[in-house]
Amino acid sequence: MKDKLTIIIPSHERQNLLDRAIDYYSSWDCKIIIVDSSKVKYIKKIPNNVQYLHCPGNSIGNKLYQATLEVTTAYTCLSADDDFLAKYALKIGIEYLDSNESYVSVSGNIISFIKSDNKFHIRPIDYLLESNSGYHVDSDLIQDRVKFSVGRQHEYALHRSIISKKCMKVVQNLDNISPFHFTFSLLSMCYGKHITLPLFWQARDTERYSSYFVKPGVTSTWHNQQPNTKEDPVNIEVMDWSEYLSSEEGIRYRENFINEIKDIIKIKTERGVLFDSALMEYSSRLSNRILWYELKQYIPRFLWNLYVLNRDSERVSLKLQNNYSKSQGYPWVDSNSSKDWDKISITLKKFLP
Repeated sequence: MKDKLTIIIPSHERQNLLDRAIDYYSSWDCKIIIVDSSKVKYIKKIPNNVQYLHCPGNSIGNKLYQATLEVTTAYTCLSADDDFLAKYALKIGIEYLDSNESYVSVSGNIISFIKSDNKFHIRPIDYLLESNSGYHVDSDLIQDRVKFSVGRQHEYALHRSIISKKCMKVVQNLDNISPFHFTFSLLSMCYGKHITLPLFWQARDTERYSSYFVKPGVTSTWHNQQPNTKEDPVNIEVMDWSEYLSSEEGIRYRENFINEIKDIIKIKTERGVLFDSALMEYSSRLSNRILWYELKQYIPRFLWNLYVLNRDSERVSLKLQNNYSKSQGYPWVDSNSSKDWDKISITLKKFLP
């Protein structure tokens, strides 16, 4: 993978998580770019395969765009600083894209890990359509691909670097984090297809280390959000897309997208219609999620704590594993996945408090 893959890890004020990410990726034979918007620069030793970019105060769009300018490999994969990619899956993903020119991205099965009593319980993430093998966006029509995939989590898939760079160009100079998530499924599917293979792709940490931010006065509890402050203006979440798109930044975001895909859709009005229809589809899906998070605030605290305690238990993890006991691409099923999880867990155990 040395000359084919670059992994980009964005981070902000979570340098304790960078310690374990650097430990895990330090032996990989590919380029790792950490782009850190923390106020204080990370000063610990950086391995030779890791490039550290310090851009204090930058938004997610700006810092990721800066990182993509350093990419020279054919493929790029993003990873959050608290998550871990599986090496074997990336190798197979590269081989798949090498052999299938009509595909622009590939991913695999995602698991989560939960720390309890200095042990880590793992389980499949099965509430996301795109996190399970079988999710396949294979239409030859741009509009169909976009409608099916828009708003889904394509951002942590392996992408052709030319596509990643286009996505980051669209969201540069935007303060809100939502367009970053939205753009990967929207823009990438304009250029090709996506497949989720039966491979263990990524392990996600369920612990919440920081919050997204919303505008002052917004009281929604969605995603543990906090009011935005001038001192920490990054990771602002869009709660109302209609309001956002009428703002100066929203208008600029729409224009950025329309201008970026002119090489694939020649007529500007058609590009605008595609963007608007995609937003309508996404807003429809998003409304159900917002309703659920709003309803959560009416659940008594003690009942919610009991639910979380049960949800995060080893018993539930084992039960969920059993549901996928015959599915390839999970650490409790096949040897390649097991080996990759073992490597991840070794790093995690090093950084137990």
